[in-house]
Amino acid sequence: MRSGLRGRFLLFVASTALTLLSLEVVFRVVAWREDRRALEFALANPAPLPTDRSAWLREILQISADDRIVYELRPAIEDVSFVGASLSTNERGFRGPEVTTPKPRGWKRIVGIGDSTQFGWGVEREEAYLELLARGLSSQGGQHWDAVNTGVPGYNTVMEVRTLREKALDLEPDLVVLGLVANDLQLPNFIRARSDVFALNESFLLRVAREGLDAGTAAAPKGLVDSPREGDGGFGFESDPHRVPPQYEDMVGWAPFEAALDELAEMRDAHGFDVVAVSLWKVAPLDRMLAACEARGFTTVLAEPAIGGYIRANDLEHYQESEMTVSLTDPHPSAITHGLIAEVLLDRIATARGH
Repeated sequence: MRSGLRGRFLLFVASTALTLLSLEVVFRVVAWREDRRALEFALANPAPLPTDRSAWLREILQISADDRIVYELRPAIEDVSFVGASLSTNERGFRGPEVTTPKPRGWKRIVGIGDSTQFGWGVEREEAYLELLARGLSSQGGQHWDAVNTGVPGYNTVMEVRTLREKALDLEPDLVVLGLVANDLQLPNFIRARSDVFALNESFLLRVAREGLDAGTAAAPKGLVDSPREGDGGFGFESDPHRVPPQYEDMVGWAPFEAALDELAEMRDAHGFDVVAVSLWKVAPLDRMLAACEARGFTTVLAEPAIGGYIRANDLEHYQESEMTVSLTDPHPSAITHGLIAEVLLDRIATARGH
């Protein structure tokens, strides 16, 4: 008798555990499906852009369907004011006009991958260093160069290389310009607001029990949220793989950065383009980033000496809060500094080619 009761009890425990496990899987699948629906809805129903004021960063962005790109510029933006400059994007979601494809016979093409500096934060498109570089190269050798600017504010190197592979490799670049900044090891400005359905440190079933069925199944977030700050409230965004949401562990820190450089080198070798990495400064961690680029055979360009020369020639106290920045409170490069970056790029590329 006791043996029969024990058997029935064990069968009850096993069937209950199997039921709970099945429900856990069901609620995770539901959360995943709701997340995909939220993504599709967000892409199909963008909020209108403002016409009576300057747009905010969030307003010119949309969620990317690619998890490693995270977010991207909204396509087909027409002449919106953003940080004091005019902003238009093409159908690919790149700043600038539509890109001619296939590339016209005899043309050369620059594809820039970077973040807010390369994007041209606070300056007109024609003032950004990629455009100036294309015009400079065109004037040197009789060939026409154009520039495709894939830069997006807040990107890190992993996102930039992914953008090249998925959205710009078919544009047949002859030269890829990689913009380096200190936050390239960190999370981007925004991450997807969603639950990780593969995380084992949370039960979706218990969440449903706590919050109710509707709240639990609709827990798939609807957009982008600010990334966590470094060290719980620091200045930069989190760069420690152990402290970021699990789905971003392979996008921050040195190992993913170097893996992205390896991927870029593989694309270079397979498609026959040159790579130039450019940085304004050589302070840590940029010194190590530039060394990693050099180790892979990329040409490296440092604008710091030219910036220092301009400061001395014009009796400026320092770079910050000067005419070299967008404003007294915004340290992004002004049109003046973009011009200096373009000049050093031109000189370095000419030297690398033996001109």
